[in-house]
Amino acid sequence: MAYEDEKIIQMMNIYKAELHEDIYAGMYMKGEMLKFQKEYLFDDNMSIMLPESLIDMPEEMIKIKYLMEQRPKIIKTNEAYSVNFTFNLLPVDLVNEQVSNLLNIFQNTIKSTQPSYIFYEKKVEQLALFTLGWFDFKSHGVDAKIYNLMYCLPVAGKVMHGVFNCPMAEAELWKPCALQVMHSIEDLTIEKMEQEAGSDER
Repeated sequence: MAYEDEKIIQMMNIYKAELHEDIYAGMYMKGEMLKFQKEYLFDDNMSIMLPESLIDMPEEMIKIKYLMEQRPKIIKTNEAYSVNFTFNLLPVDLVNEQVSNLLNIFQNTIKSTQPSYIFYEKKVEQLALFTLGWFDFKSHGVDAKIYNLMYCLPVAGKVMHGVFNCPMAEAELWKPCALQVMHSIEDLTIEKMEQEAGSDER
């Protein structure tokens, strides 16, 4: 009976996961529902769907985990500080046609400084309103291997540089979620410019 009960529970979990397989309906992670909310970053110039459970990483933890002076401007993390979404809006002009080249620069820089890292996928995607470039790779933490998803796109005409990372052991679980989060980004300055252009025409 115990075996049958276990199979039923397993089937129910699979069914629930299939019903909730995107960030808008919520996603099941380790048997628990992960809900998402839209957040506004960089003076409301950008929006993104992020897990509701994330918090801003405390300053003392930032200094421990990010040793370099040039730390990400925004760091959203879980309670264990093991799953992180970071964002930087760099003061460098960027248009869609330059995304592919910038992505190569980011990747080649990491490869030259960290030749032991293992790289996986790399894509440049033409989305409805902007070009998005991303690649993922495995790095080495102090005591564990880390999965990283790095991406860039133009927001407000500048370089928006984003990174997701989690323990390598959880990469298969988190990667689909991180990709959906990345694709949920909206450059709100595009809509503002369209509205202003419409007002001028009237």
